[in-house]
Amino acid sequence: MSAMLGPRCMFCKHYNRGKCAAFPRWIPLEIMRGEVEHLTPYEGDHGIQFELDPTLPPEGVSAYRWRFESQQE
Repeated sequence: MSAMLGPRCMFCKHYNRGKCAAFPRWIPLEIMRGEVEHLTPYEGDHGIQFELDPTLPPEGVSAYRWRFESQQE
């Protein structure tokens, strides 16, 4: 069974190869389901919240912006 990732996880600089710096043991279900965006502190996140990965290629940044920023208009 494959693990689900929250909608933003794959774009986050703190998520790498199945590991999350904010939640080293497991990512809370509310975040994995996208019910909580993790843009603000969340209990147990060690002070780490979502940050766009600066190493994303331009098409990754475009995909992120299209998916998340264009829906806020």
